[in-house]
Amino acid sequence: MKRHLSNWLCLALALAGFVLASHRLHGATTLLPFYSGWYFFDQGYAPGSNWSELGYDEGDYGWSFGFAQFGYGDGDEETSISYGPDDEDKYVTTYFRGYVLIADPGEYASLVVNLLSDDGAVVYVNGQEVFRNNMPGGIIDCETYAASRLSYPDEADLSSTTLSPSLFVSGYNLIAVEVHQYEPASPDLSFDLELLANPGGGVTPTVTRGPYLQVGTSSNLVVRWRTGGPSTTRVLYGTNLANLNLGVSNATFVTDHEITLTGLVPDTKYFYAIGILTQSLAGDASYFFHTSPRPGPAKPTRIWAIGDFGTGYGPQYQVRDAYYNFTSNRNTDVWLMLGDNAYGQGYDSQYQSYVFNIYPSLLRQTVVWPTIGNHETGTGSQVLTDDYDYYRIFTMPTNGQAGGLASGTEHYYSYDYANIHFVCLDSMTAVFRQPGSAMLQWLQADLADNTRDWVIAYWHHPAYTKGSHDSDAEPELIQMRRNVLPILEAAGVDLVLFGHSHSYERSYLIDGFYGYSSEVSATNYLNGGNGQTNGQGAYLKPAGGLGARRGTVYVVDGSSGGQYGGGSLDHPAMAYSVLTAGALVIDVDGLKLDASFVTAGGTVDDSFTIFKGDYPGTPQPTMTIARAQTNAVITWPTSFPDYELVAAPNLPSPQWLPPGGTVSTNSRRKIVTVPTTNSHHFYQLRRVP
Repeated sequence: MKRHLSNWLCLALALAGFVLASHRLHGATTLLPFYSGWYFFDQGYAPGSNWSELGYDEGDYGWSFGFAQFGYGDGDEETSISYGPDDEDKYVTTYFRGYVLIADPGEYASLVVNLLSDDGAVVYVNGQEVFRNNMPGGIIDCETYAASRLSYPDEADLSSTTLSPSLFVSGYNLIAVEVHQYEPASPDLSFDLELLANPGGGVTPTVTRGPYLQVGTSSNLVVRWRTGGPSTTRVLYGTNLANLNLGVSNATFVTDHEITLTGLVPDTKYFYAIGILTQSLAGDASYFFHTSPRPGPAKPTRIWAIGDFGTGYGPQYQVRDAYYNFTSNRNTDVWLMLGDNAYGQGYDSQYQSYVFNIYPSLLRQTVVWPTIGNHETGTGSQVLTDDYDYYRIFTMPTNGQAGGLASGTEHYYSYDYANIHFVCLDSMTAVFRQPGSAMLQWLQADLADNTRDWVIAYWHHPAYTKGSHDSDAEPELIQMRRNVLPILEAAGVDLVLFGHSHSYERSYLIDGFYGYSSEVSATNYLNGGNGQTNGQGAYLKPAGGLGARRGTVYVVDGSSGGQYGGGSLDHPAMAYSVLTAGALVIDVDGLKLDASFVTAGGTVDDSFTIFKGDYPGTPQPTMTIARAQTNAVITWPTSFPDYELVAAPNLPSPQWLPPGGTVSTNSRRKIVTVPTTNSHHFYQLRRVP
C-alpha cells in the first residue's frame, strides 16, 4: 500500500518513530530504527541527478511515503512498491530517502548502517556514497542490475558498514538508498535500514569476547577480540608487566578486532593489554603469552586436545577444571580443538556461550589451533564453502607462516612447535576426502618437506571407532581411513587425533589397516602391547624418516563435553576404550611422547608412551638364553618390536640370523631358535634400521 502524506507531516512521523524507538543495544544508540518511514520512488527511471542530496531539486514532491519493510513478493511487506506493468520485465531500481536528526555527530565514536536489501543496494549519506552491497563497481544507473541473485536465507541477512561521524552534520541528515534487482523477472524485492551510533566522548566500549590468540610462531602472534560497538584497535605489550613498551594499532572502527604482533623474541613470555587508541580496555598479570621456540630443536611441550566439547553441560566444566588441576602452573604450549567445538550448529552465539565464556583465561594465554566438525557447518553440509561462523571466528595459517607448506586455505594447514610438526585436515568437506584432491596432494608434499622429529595429525571424523559413531558405516570415516591414512603412515606420522565419536578410544601401534574392522590381520599390529612403561612396555619407533611404516597410534578424543552416545567400544584397532568425559594431555620431551587421558573426575584412566630412536634412558630388552645340545633358544619381550637378533659385529660376516635360525612369537615373548655347534657363537639385539 502507499500512504500519500504531506512532506512535513511525513517527516514529523518519521522523526517521531525515531524518538520512540531510540534505545541502546550493546552500548549503541539507535538513531534510525528498522520499520521507519521513508520516501520512495518506484517509477522505473532515475528521479534526478541529485536525488541523494539534501538539496535535491525536486524536494520530496512526487515521491510516495510509507513505512518499512518495503518490497513485494515475500508477503512480509508493510509497504508494497510498484514493479511496473510487466511481471516478467520489472523495474530494475527503486529509490528511497529517509531523514535522521543528530544533535552533535561528534558525540559518537562511529555510526553503523545495518541494511536489508534484495538483491543489491547503494547507500548515500548527505549525497556521498558510503556503501555498496552486492553491486558491481564503477558508474551505475537505473538500468544497472545487482551482481548476484539472493535467495533464502541470504536475502534475509543484514549487511553492515561502519561510518565516520564526519559524514554527518548537526541537524537533519539524509540517508538515501537505491535498491537494484538481479534480473527482470526477479520474484521479490525487500528494503529496510537502521542507523546505530556507538558511544564516544568519554564512553568506553566494552570487550565482549576475548582476547584470544591465533597463529602463534617464534616471532609473530595474532590477537583477536570483540567489542560491543565499533572502535579502534590497539595492543600494548612487553616482557615486563609494568612496562608495556611496545605497541601496534589500527585506527579503523571495527567490532571484531584482529591485529598481528611482529618481531617477537622466540621462547619468551610477554604481557599485553588490549584497547582503543586512547586507552586500554583489558590487561593484567593474567594477560600473557609465550612465543614458540625456534622450530627444530627439542623443547618440553605440553599439548591439550579436546573434542566435541562445546556443550555447556556440567562435564565440560569438569573436564576443564580437571585439566587446570592436572597442569597446575605448567604452561599449555599447544591447544587443539578437534571439531564440534560449539553445539548445536556452530553459530557465533553458540561459540560465545560454549567456548569464549568457558575458557577465557586459557584463550588469552595459549594459541588455539582448531579443526572443523559437522556441527561447525550448521546443518552438516559437506560442500566447499568458507561461509560458516567458524571461519569468521578463527584465523588459521594459509601461507606457511607458522611452518610447513602453504595450503592456501583455512580448511587445512600445518605448523611447527619445537621438534613437532602438526597437520590439521578438513574431514567435513566431501571433495577433500577424495583420492588426488587438493588437500591430499598438499598433505603429501607437506609431509615430504617435514624434518621435525614428531608428526601429529588431527581432524574430526575418526578412522577407527565403535562409539557413538561407527567407522565401518559412515562415508566420512571410511574415506578418511582409506585415502588419508596410507599417506600419513608412509611418511611416519606418529599420532593422529579425532573427535566426533563421544568416547575415548586409543589404538595399538598399528600400520596398514584401511579396511573394515572385520578385515584386520596380525600384520597390522606392529606391537600388540598396551604402550605403557609400567605395563607391557612403551611403543618404540625409529627416529626421523626411518619411522615410515613403523606404526601410528590413533586416538578418539570426543568426550570432552560430556556427551555419551553408547556404542560397542570393541574396535579391534583399539587397545583401550571407555565412555568417560575427559580430554587428552600430551607431553613431548625430546624423543619421548607421553599421553594421558585425564577424566572429568581428575583421574588418569589411560596413558601410553612412544619412544623414538635411541632415546636416553630407553629400557633395553632382557635376553634369556637357554642352550640345549643342538639349539640355543633366545627370547625377549614382544614389547620391543624394533629389535632383532644379529650376529655380533666382531664376526667376519655379520648376518641377521645364522643359517637355519627360526623366529616365532607368543603373546609376550619373541623367540629365536639358533642351531649350535661346538664352536662359540656371539649374538646381540639390534634395532631394525
